[in-house]
Amino acid sequence: MMMVLKKCLIKAYPSIKLDNLSLKPPPNIDFGQLASSICFEIARRLNANPRRLAEQLVKSINKSDFCLGVPWWDYWVPLTSVLNGYPVKQLITPVAYHIEHPFRWENKYFKHFGARLVSYLLEPDISKIINDDFRTRIDFVKKHEDYIFLAMFIVNYIINRTEKIFYFPEAERPTKIEGSCKECRLMEMKLDYYKDRDLKIINFLEKKLMEMRKSLSWRITAPLRKIYGKIYK
Repeated sequence: MMMVLKKCLIKAYPSIKLDNLSLKPPPNIDFGQLASSICFEIARRLNANPRRLAEQLVKSINKSDFCLGVPWWDYWVPLTSVLNGYPVKQLITPVAYHIEHPFRWENKYFKHFGARLVSYLLEPDISKIINDDFRTRIDFVKKHEDYIFLAMFIVNYIINRTEKIFYFPEAERPTKIEGSCKECRLMEMKLDYYKDRDLKIINFLEKKLMEMRKSLSWRITAPLRKIYGKIYK
């Protein structure tokens, strides 16, 4: 949120320099969850109406293509939070499940919004806060348009940077468990989670490998692979 506010300020009022930007909960929830006095500060400097300045700031917000109902929005939301340093928590207790269903996106939309996500990650403000390994993988996706690889990479990137939290049913709630016993119980739950997750990843990769080996292109190129293997054996 702070990054968005800074971008809007630079775009709408490039001559204004404010170093003490802050967002705080307002006294009344009717004004939203977070508020800033920035418009009053700018109005004081420019001798202008703060409401008009606020409207101008809102107009300068860059609209995102991602929203509920389109591909990649559920990658974009947690990823941007992680990249911008916001704490992201992951509930790993199996209290709810996503129903498995066939792939429903049309491939053109999946590729289009995947490319939009790649473009977003290569923007200067984001590109400067990702490491070289992250940048190399994004460059690979852009070159080869391998959005399945992008999805798997982003999911693992997010998972490895989230704080794992647990929910205990009332009967199992460790209110009377203290010290090492409680830590042991939490570790057991975390271990069960990662075992299940790794198994799902393995099954997914095996499924993709079998699909590739059953494809027409794989069968057509079989003689070439055989010759290649003999040459470089």
